[in-house]
Amino acid sequence: CIRDRLEAPLKFQADGVSRAEALAIGQLVFPALNAAETLLAIGLLAALWPSRHLVTRTWRLASAIVALLIVQVAVVRPILHASTVEVLAGTSAGGAGWHWVYIALEGVKIVALLVLGYRCVLVATVIIRRPRP
Repeated sequence: CIRDRLEAPLKFQADGVSRAEALAIGQLVFPALNAAETLLAIGLLAALWPSRHLVTRTWRLASAIVALLIVQVAVVRPILHASTVEVLAGTSAGGAGWHWVYIALEGVKIVALLVLGYRCVLVATVIIRRPRP
């Protein structure tokens, strides 16, 4: 999440790396990162599934984070991929605003993940402190 936000702009500033090379690297890196993120999202939902009725807000927040990921992977990334293909083919100068949409979704996900982590700690604290019969 944070790593690819740092990596993406930096590869365009590296000496000796052309724009075409940076775009080609991105075409390899982003699908791999999204696949890893998807597996983590599945793990997150699986971990929260047993308590979904007890912690409804936490479950909804986790579901919203997964929905953001789905929008990124299923809607925005294909548009960015098509734009990259056009730039690599020389038929477009690039610079699509969809990059900003992807970055904004990533920022919202980061904040939501921090809130989710905080909520999970609160829930765990309540469960631990609950008196035993």
